[in-house]
Amino acid sequence: MVSNLKAQKRWSPEEVIALLVTLTDHHHDKDCISIMKILHLIETYQVSSKWTNGKNQSLLELLSILDTKKLIQNLERGFEEEEIKSLECLFDELRQMKNMDEKTLEKSYSIVKWMQNMIKSGEIKKHNNLKQAKQLSHSTNTEDLQEILAVLCNAVHVCNAEEKWWPRATQLTSWCFLALSDTGKLLEMGTGEGKSCVIAMFAALRVLRGEKVDVVSSSSVLCQRDAEEWNNFYKYFDITADTNTNKTKDEDRKKCYQKDVVYGTIETFAADHLRQIFEMKDVRTDRSYQCIIIDEVDSLLLDQGVQLTYLSSPMVSMQHLNVILAMIWGHACQYGFLSTGHITFVQGPPSSFYKSIFDSIDMDGIDDPMDILHIAEESGIVPEGFTKEIYNGEKDELLMKLKTVS
Repeated sequence: MVSNLKAQKRWSPEEVIALLVTLTDHHHDKDCISIMKILHLIETYQVSSKWTNGKNQSLLELLSILDTKKLIQNLERGFEEEEIKSLECLFDELRQMKNMDEKTLEKSYSIVKWMQNMIKSGEIKKHNNLKQAKQLSHSTNTEDLQEILAVLCNAVHVCNAEEKWWPRATQLTSWCFLALSDTGKLLEMGTGEGKSCVIAMFAALRVLRGEKVDVVSSSSVLCQRDAEEWNNFYKYFDITADTNTNKTKDEDRKKCYQKDVVYGTIETFAADHLRQIFEMKDVRTDRSYQCIIIDEVDSLLLDQGVQLTYLSSPMVSMQHLNVILAMIWGHACQYGFLSTGHITFVQGPPSSFYKSIFDSIDMDGIDDPMDILHIAEESGIVPEGFTKEIYNGEKDELLMKLKTVS
């Protein structure tokens, strides 16, 4: 931010150093948060070193005599009370920021200047041909965009402004930047600049082009407010709009996503996407992500990663795996680890006594397990003839014989 002040030639190197020294002496805190806030205000409102408030106090003087809280309030109030800048001044500042190519700036200036002349002369009220606006919606020619914007401004004037006001130069300029972009655009607008108006006008343009628009807001309250506030504007163009934050049934969600413009929060959009993809519910139907307008884009940054989405409904066909999973879990639970000193044993399920004996015997040279009984006979562990009787005996007799094993 500091380098931008010098690059945009509003502050000389000496003045930048004096500004930093004053900020450090009077407004330094942990992590320099207050300094960052003040610099952000200076950059947002394009404040130069020659700026003074209504009492003819310079910025450096205010930095020296006011505490941080009062200073920020005083600066915000002073910046907002300044006279509206001329269109030429506005575009000069945009050029100094060097964030926009000259071709886009020239075309936007021509469109906005023409619009201001039409509004001033009253000729703009003659530009209300909706059918023509829809036919021209895919064009980026200056004359065509002028006609589309005139129709949109008429709709705002009639439906939302009650014929009392027209969209301001900053709103018209922002709309032009969005309309002329083919790769997406990030715009910063101050509080009270009328973001909702720009969003509605740009959403209408994209719908006229045949696209579906998703407007992502930072809270359910804001998105419902904007959808209701601009409902008459959308109806003017026969555009349908709704919010997805107040839907609890899949049928209602499906109806919502069939509308042209859908307002909602990032959590709700994410949840409905998961319902469509993972639960295979017919929620978004054939609606693809053609145009997404993100209001308050900072809500999507990494430090806002706490916005999690959970789907509490059961997954499809999981009940058929319950038996298999129970068997696997029951078998796995029979094993464990048993530690004694420096040695660790794997503790498995209990085996029968005879199987344990059989597994512990060296089986080299023994082809038939019954040979083990011959060895037991020769060792006197079982009576002589025990093996033969085992071969020839019945089951009940066999069990009785086994009880005689020492």
